[in-house]
Formats: sequence, C-alpha cells, structure tokens
Amino acid sequence: MSNQFRLWVALATFVLTTTTAGAAQPTSLPAKDRAAAKQLADEFRDRLARSRYMESKDARDVVVPGWEGFPTRRYTYTVKDRDGTAKKADVVMLDASADRIAEWIVAALVEVRGDYSIDDGRKLFAHIIGQSGGQFPVAGVVYEDIIPADGVNEIYCFRDGVTVEIEGVPHRGTAPMTPQQVETSVNGKVKRVFTYARVASTSPKMWIDAAHAKDVVGDDGKPNERWLDEVRKAYQAAWDLPRNELIVAWLKADGRVIAPAPAARPPATARAPS
Repeated sequence: MSNQFRLWVALATFVLTTTTAGAAQPTSLPAKDRAAAKQLADEFRDRLARSRYMESKDARDVVVPGWEGFPTRRYTYTVKDRDGTAKKADVVMLDASADRIAEWIVAALVEVRGDYSIDDGRKLFAHIIGQSGGQFPVAGVVYEDIIPADGVNEIYCFRDGVTVEIEGVPHRGTAPMTPQQVETSVNGKVKRVFTYARVASTSPKMWIDAAHAKDVVGDDGKPNERWLDEVRKAYQAAWDLPRNELIVAWLKADGRVIAPAPAARPPATARAPS
C-alpha cells in the first residue's frame, strides 16, 4: 500500500475516532513547532535508539490482521538474565521515528498547555523512553525485569500496544519459552487485557477522562478488548500525523510532566501491568 493511501487511511481513521475536532488534523506542524520538534528529536535520537533493545537485526516485514498497510516488522531478539540464562522471543512492532515522537510531544504540549517548553519537551521524551523505549509492540513478547527487578526477565505478551495475557503463554513466566510458546505469543488468543498503552502509558481512565469511548472497561472496571481497539485506531491515526491522541490524553490526565526514575536493565518498556 502506498504512503499516500496510508495517509488517507490515517486521516479518515482520525476523523472517525477522535472527538477533539470535527475535521481532519493538519498533516504538519506550524514552522515554529516544526523547528522545536527537530531540536528535540536531534537531542534524543541516539538515546532513543539505544533504548530499543528489541529492534534486533533478525527482522522481517510481516502483515498483521488489523494492521494492513502499515510497515510492521517481526523481530527475534534475545535477552540475558543476571545468571546468564538466554531467553529468546518474537515481537511484531511499529516503532515511530525520533522525529515523529518529537512532533507528537510538541503538538500535545501546545494543545494541552497552550505553549511549548523545551524543558517539558525533554521531560516528556524521557518519560516515553522510560516507559516504552518508544517501542510499540503490535503482537508478541516484551521481556522485562520489573516485578520484581531481580535480574530475571519476565514474559509480557502484547496486543495493539497493550499488555495482555495470551492462552498458552505463561504471563510473567521466567522460564525460556518453547518454540510453540513463541509462535502462540504472536498469534494466540487474548485471555486478559491489562491497563497501560504504549508509548506513554496511557490508561483507560485517562482515555475516558479525555472524552473518548467509555466502553474500554467492563462493568467490573477492568480493561477489555475494546481498549485494544481504541489504542490500535489511535496509534494508526497518529502514524502519519504530527499528533497522537494517546499522548494528548496522558498529558491531560497527568497535569504535569514527570521525569522518570532511572530504568533497570533491560530498559523499562512498560508500566507494570495491573
């Protein structure tokens, strides 16, 4: 699918799914904001690249249902525990460039705060790196050492940028996965949906509070598969645009920009599931 057609799809999706405006958003930032975004991207470009530990050289283009027309790639990567145990996983990702993330940040700050501050831009970029490495897992496993941070990497499956539990894959398991589990992590059935969405750790409550769909949680208050739908549509709409509603919603809810604590190794790539 051509870039021109994908841009049309992004614009159409944005119009249909966002309540922020009644018309399609601009496809570029004003000159002043473009310059600010370029400065921010240049400052964080190398740091972002270093944080993307799942972007291995063992990668290939793939087509994922629901993500047709987007340049999704399937990576096979390996992490090592403190004791040297090697763990291999596959993950399909759609990772935005430093330039695009910087545009999202500048646009969100201008929209929510009324103006752009380089200090806030830096803090928000650092927050995104701390939460996700700017990585957006469409499907597969993200290995993380977070609960507890004891040098042992745990299995976290993802769908559409959100942590999920997949039938046949041990959630937070610590044993190396079998080849069947690796494949199931990418193509298996979702059993449970957790809370935080890449790349800024937007929660369903933040999404609802920003005047978006309320049915992303069930009667029990827990996220459901509608949350995956909303995140997928929002991220796809943002792919070719300088505005990401997920980041806007996070910033509206947070009310401030927080510099994250130093990340453990491997870099923290998501909020702890809840």
